Amino acid sequence: MSDYNVDRSRTVRRLQSRLQNKRRNKLILITSIAAVVLIFVSNWAVSHFGSGGSSEVAAKPKPPIPKTTFMVMGIAQKGYEQRISGLTLLVYNPVDKKLNGIDFNVNISVQVPGRGLDLLGKAMFAGLNPTLQTVYNLTGIEIKSYASMSDTDFRRLVNRSHIADFLPRVEKTNIDKKTLVYLSKDFKKLKTKDINILPLPTKQTTVAGKVVTSPDKLELAKMIDILWGKSFVKKRVKVVILNGIGKPGLATSISSDLIKSDFEVVDVTNANSFNYKETEIRVYDYTYKAKAQKIKSILKVGKITDSSTHGLADITIILGKDFVK
Repeated sequence: MSDYNVDRSRTVRRLQSRLQNKRRNKLILITSIAAVVLIFVSNWAVSHFGSGGSSEVAAKPKPPIPKTTFMVMGIAQKGYEQRISGLTLLVYNPVDKKLNGIDFNVNISVQVPGRGLDLLGKAMFAGLNPTLQTVYNLTGIEIKSYASMSDTDFRRLVNRSHIADFLPRVEKTNIDKKTLVYLSKDFKKLKTKDINILPLPTKQTTVAGKVVTSPDKLELAKMIDILWGKSFVKKRVKVVILNGIGKPGLATSISSDLIKSDFEVVDVTNANSFNYKETEIRVYDYTYKAKAQKIKSILKVGKITDSSTHGLADITIILGKDFVK
């Protein structure tokens, strides 16, 4: 064989070898890319469809429907005045389909923002918001929704056999129509055993030498715990407001601001003297110092002082001449 043919044969073999190597490397590259894509697709499928291999996207769990808390009032019209003839606080739990509530005696004496100690039935004289604040101040249960109706229709609410009928009779409310419809449908399905409306516990107390009916707060706390649990009540600092200069209505004028700021106003009355030049904020426990600062920011004045334990409240406010409302 000639030298030319030998060289040509070697060259052909080298070209074939290079070509095979290129094909082999290309196949390895394609195989590697395919493996990476397969792993990515597998991981994506597991994260979106679950390990069970279902072809349907797993549904996200729906958030629990919150309890509906609202106040229902019966309104009696007397001339130009509207007086509360009945009042019930209702809490509906859509999960266990239970309707619990507290029926209030409207002739109890309570702290009404802007009016001081007065009958609950007269709270509407101060307005709707003060009425809602009155019930919140008493119970510690936040109430943003209300419904009012005639005194006659309200009576049906107290009778559990007619509980499903009262919502369509509402005359005024801030509850949206969608919620009213859903509540009406659910209420119609309620059985008598699923409805528990208890009367507000009361006691006889003496105020300024006069015997009055007042809420029994200890028994009320027990009742709320049984109906909804302690966590349903907002924890608040108890406050007493004293008028230290004798100006009529001065102490009651700030009760609304304090209640809105989550303080419980337990008493509003006169101080032992009307000669207070400077407003005092007396704190009976150092852990309430931050709350005292918050009160000072509301009043825009006030000297914070430590004092011995007070049986009625955590903080006492004595309004002086430096306070301007």
